[in-house]
Amino acid sequence: MRYVKAKKEREIRRSSRDPFYFLTKHARTLDTHDKEHPIKHFPEKQYIKAMVDAWLDNPVLFIMKSRQIMATWTFVGLNIWSAMFGGNELIFFQSKREEDAVGEEVAATGLLGRARFLIAHLPPWMMPQVEGPYNKLAFPKTNSLIWAVPQGGDILRSHTASSVLSDEATSQPEFPEAYTGSRPTITGGGRFTALSSVKGRDPFWQYCYGKVR
Repeated sequence: MRYVKAKKEREIRRSSRDPFYFLTKHARTLDTHDKEHPIKHFPEKQYIKAMVDAWLDNPVLFIMKSRQIMATWTFVGLNIWSAMFGGNELIFFQSKREEDAVGEEVAATGLLGRARFLIAHLPPWMMPQVEGPYNKLAFPKTNSLIWAVPQGGDILRSHTASSVLSDEATSQPEFPEAYTGSRPTITGGGRFTALSSVKGRDPFWQYCYGKVR
């Protein structure tokens, strides 16, 4: 029993230091296309490692995504890792509408729905206590909070966040306002991550290619 307890404690310590290890060894995603084995670990692929390293090294990150690279799952997982093992984290998940940001846990839709799914499928001995209303996910042990919000900069300007994750930025007409509203987060040492498929030379594309400062 002591050996098992010590092994679990080592896994928690290692996961707290290495988010890639946390994702690939302990976190699970939902693959709705695989009817026989839909719940899967993150693959130990170089593109997943590259996204993790980019997130750790760059406070501002814009990623043109495709379904195959699991970008949304990866960055939701990274923010879960930050909320679990950091302290006093205020994390915003932003989509075009609040209901898009919230989603559902069972179907693992939306950003917060995926977060709830990830937490629910961690090993029981690693699973954090979480609570909160439908659009928030509080971590009492670390005094951290994930808050799902709609597009725009109003809420972001009112708070100095630790991290902002904006998904499908191309579909957000108010994305430039959200990025501008996140400047206190960025200058305060936090992170701003924007993900999207690209449909044209819209503001997201312009940020990706350094056309806007």
